Amino acid sequence: NGFVRKLKYNGVVVNNIILDENTTPQQLQLIVTSDRVQINDSLFIKDVNISNILRNDSLAFNVKMSNSDEANQLDLNGLVEFTKNQDTTARLSVLPSILKINSEEWRIQEKVRIVLNNGKTEISNFDLTNGKQQLIIDGLISEDPKDLISVGFKDFSLKTLNPFTKGFGVKLGGNLNGKTDLYGVLKAPRLTDDLKIDSLNFNDIYIGTLTDTSSYNNESNKVNVFTRVVADGSETFKLTGNLDLKEKEIDLGVKMDESKLTILEPFVKELVSNLKGNISADLTVKGKLSKPEINGSLSLDKGQLMVNYLKTTYVITDKVEVNNSVIKLEDFTIKDLEGHEGTVKDGTVDLNDVNYPTLNVKLEANNLMALNTTAKDNSVYYGRAYGTGVFSFTGPTNKMKIDIKAKTEKGTVFNLPLNSSETISDKDFINFVSRDSTTLVKK
Repeated sequence: NGFVRKLKYNGVVVNNIILDENTTPQQLQLIVTSDRVQINDSLFIKDVNISNILRNDSLAFNVKMSNSDEANQLDLNGLVEFTKNQDTTARLSVLPSILKINSEEWRIQEKVRIVLNNGKTEISNFDLTNGKQQLIIDGLISEDPKDLISVGFKDFSLKTLNPFTKGFGVKLGGNLNGKTDLYGVLKAPRLTDDLKIDSLNFNDIYIGTLTDTSSYNNESNKVNVFTRVVADGSETFKLTGNLDLKEKEIDLGVKMDESKLTILEPFVKELVSNLKGNISADLTVKGKLSKPEINGSLSLDKGQLMVNYLKTTYVITDKVEVNNSVIKLEDFTIKDLEGHEGTVKDGTVDLNDVNYPTLNVKLEANNLMALNTTAKDNSVYYGRAYGTGVFSFTGPTNKMKIDIKAKTEKGTVFNLPLNSSETISDKDFINFVSRDSTTLVKK
């Protein structure tokens, strides 16, 4: 018998592991239990029990994860049979079993055969079902480029994936049909897709019907990309081109026609969120994967976004050009939700470092909402502020310099809490200007 309090591997944490062994002349039994397996921040499994019984030429096993009344649960039954002759063949059978994900019950109804022989794995009759939904796997896994393993989907609901995508701020909807074919998986894999997602929803926003016929060839080490989205009879998104993984180069074309802006949120969520409205674009992305060059144009139609730090929401209907990964802003107008405007006469956003874009923007505001926070957002200062004047933003987003020359407008409420113990020092960080004088009064 044995006990391990905590085991960590690749981000997965297993707690309170108990090992219990029992032997007789006919068999060996080993039971391993754990009270909790933490897969990620939002997904965990309780009460794991793995039971193995080894006899002369076979191994029977049962894997239980969580009780039957839990949202995520597994009850897997299987049998491994070993041949008595000199070859290396082993036959694995998955017997009728249950897998529950997010309270949805998936079943293996019939016996699944998996044969391992001389470096090849043959899978047949793998059919995981949940009502009309099916996940089907059939074929050979090996080094032989002619051997095919096919993964098929029928009415597969993308909602099933939400427990895994929740941590990325992504919620999916829609039904997946089609298949992915893989050849020579273990040595020089080739991959071809023929997939279709009907009624694709992204964060509760309807996107359209997505089709993907992309492919990968290990010999050339290139990914050929072809993905498109059609909504209400019109093509709203198209991604074509290739990725050269050997040379680490990218050559893609991106076209959007009134696509939903929300699809960009996972890529910009550190800066802005709650994206709404439509985006149209005609862009090329070429060059090294580490620093691709973006060229083209894009426009927003009633695009809406919230600046996370300020908690202010702005609406944009405008067009910009992108040259050598630099967005050019000319007479670029934004509005707050109350209709007050701000204009960038001439500015740039440099995307050459996509993690920390460099801004050179001067915003001329007219009674524009510039702050909309609560004490929960920022305990040092918070409130709602309207400003008229010039707001300048320069430098990369992680080291940005903000210079404000503006006056507050009616409706501004600015809070500086003084009801808690803090370290006090003398620092002239706010300069007050007298209403009737340009003389600075330092406080």
